Amino acid sequence: MAGFGSVVYGLTINTISHQMGFQNGLYAFTAAVLGGIGNITGAVLGGLVIGLVRMLGSAYIGETWTSALVFAVLTLVGFGLVLAGAVLPFLMVIHVLPSPLWLSVVAYASSVSGLFLGIIGAAMIYAERRRDDGDAP
Repeated sequence: MAGFGSVVYGLTINTISHQMGFQNGLYAFTAAVLGGIGNITGAVLGGLVIGLVRMLGSAYIGETWTSALVFAVLTLVGFGLVLAGAVLPFLMVIHVLPSPLWLSVVAYASSVSGLFLGIIGAAMIYAERRRDDGDAP
């Protein structure tokens, strides 16, 4: 099915290149990360969010910035997870929340995954801007 999709995509854009699926692969990865790795429904919702961000971004900001905007959303989700990982332990220390082990694990996991998403999003924005400026192959 992937081969058939590639043929249809190549016929649609009337060109074939060795990097023609790279951008679509980045969007698919971003959709899967936004929706949750291993969660089909979440990945579909992540894809819908990416589609809405691209559509609204190209309508209001301009087509040049839509890819960077998609990866900025990924970065913001990562920073939100880091913030959750910082706030949860604080709320446990001041006794607003109970401090069971599972909540500590959730706080740690959200910090690590948020940091990971933030780094990936920032790297994708940087790579996208370099590609748009013509510095990268």
